[in-house]
Amino acid sequence: MSSEWMTPEQIRQQRAAEVMEGPLGRAIYDVVLWTRKQWPPQRGDDELWLNPTDPDAAVLIGGKVLGYQVCASEKVPKGKALIYCQSFGVYVSDGQMPDARFALYQLPEITA
Repeated sequence: MSSEWMTPEQIRQQRAAEVMEGPLGRAIYDVVLWTRKQWPPQRGDDELWLNPTDPDAAVLIGGKVLGYQVCASEKVPKGKALIYCQSFGVYVSDGQMPDARFALYQLPEITA
């Protein structure tokens, strides 16, 4: 469909889809995949953080991507994405292993 016949929201969605096919999208997929494997979600309010100075990030910030609310911080390395795990109060990057606090939190409850 030609962009002249698209609504502003359709144009934004098309641009977001293009971003997800590029390097920033790959970084997002990598951190989401890693996080879901290593840090099982505890609640549905984890967040995806991007650097707002990344040229492709602006179209994603404020929306939802892969079920995560997308937020912005200049402390996120350019071209990277972080997941903020609300349950643990930590930011997770691709390749980050769970720490001792995570392991202790995951221990099953002992019932007498």
